[in-house]
Amino acid sequence: MKNLIKLFICLLIPINTWAILDIQPNSNVPFVISDDNLYSIDNQTEDLAQIGTDSFNDIKYLSFHSDGSLWGWSDKGLIKIDVQTGKRELILPATIPLAGMAWKNDKLYNNRKTPNCNDFYLDNKHFAIEKDFANNYKMITDNSEHKYFTTKEELFNFVRSLGKSEISFNPFVTELFKYKIVPNSIKKAKLTHLKKLGLKVKNSELDEWKHRVIIGEIEKAYNFGNGWITVTTQNHKYELFTRLVSIQNKIIGTPKINEHTFNLYLNSCVYCDGTGVKQVYDKNLIIKNENQSILDKDFLQFSLKLQLKNVITKFAKEGLFDFTKPFNQLSEKEKNIFLFGFREYKFLKPKGKVTTLSDYIQWQGLYFYIYQNLEKIDMEMKIRDSKHSQI
Repeated sequence: MKNLIKLFICLLIPINTWAILDIQPNSNVPFVISDDNLYSIDNQTEDLAQIGTDSFNDIKYLSFHSDGSLWGWSDKGLIKIDVQTGKRELILPATIPLAGMAWKNDKLYNNRKTPNCNDFYLDNKHFAIEKDFANNYKMITDNSEHKYFTTKEELFNFVRSLGKSEISFNPFVTELFKYKIVPNSIKKAKLTHLKKLGLKVKNSELDEWKHRVIIGEIEKAYNFGNGWITVTTQNHKYELFTRLVSIQNKIIGTPKINEHTFNLYLNSCVYCDGTGVKQVYDKNLIIKNENQSILDKDFLQFSLKLQLKNVITKFAKEGLFDFTKPFNQLSEKEKNIFLFGFREYKFLKPKGKVTTLSDYIQWQGLYFYIYQNLEKIDMEMKIRDSKHSQI
């Protein structure tokens, strides 16, 4: 019945306008966005009543919650809309492109858009290349004492051939696979857990790449180390693994190397959705003084209060990056994180709920924060017009 009502509403809307609609539960009153305005539709007279004066041209999808509240997905994230006044409230800032959203049983479901990879990545020719790579790849290690094995059995046999040796593992392999630095709070929690298991661990301040926990059994070391163990003999120290490990370049590869490892579609970049480019603004229109930090008064070209001190302090405390430093003192990697955000880690606020996304502290990048506040900037149109693709 609800779909029939929606079809009927579509017939009421002029064919040259874009309509987004949903029906309020219990009252069965249809709400629709057309010509950038929000309307309710009288079921008896079929008249449209405009709600509020706010523009809704950025809303992509509408959905009612079972309690009657109206929600929308915009370019800025999840919006709650007052059905009486049309006022909007940004509940969850996000720039994730969606292909749909809907409330069901008090849970919000959404369809994320497929990464926009080059069509070549999805054709048979590319799949053949993946298979060829998977069957014929060669692992290049940091040095002769860093050895890669295609199977666990081969690794174990090599260890047994060494005779008497000390076996240890790095406890942070899973975290280092995610990012080359392990947050301090996660380090402490991981080591506390290992202590409870009866293992002797060292101080959490030790470099995560050099940290080792000694254990007597090869199997346990391999499992705890997620495919990477360290074996020390009288004359040698071996790093042995069944996954890519480069301590020199601070890279941990996937747990298993197979065809999927070489699939650029499945492993598309989370920052550009596989396109290879990002849409950015002219940095010179935003940053006034690169000799200052974002917390300094004259860092931006305009007056804008972003309230980022707590976020910056948290990530600095975790040892990930310190944006209290002047922009020009950041490394190129840190500058990219500063501008485009950091998706590898987010942290739950004190007393925050694990299931509530807005209760997490995360660094979303200067470009994101500027986009969220463009309407507050007197140079808004100039900044919008500067938008361009960057590889």
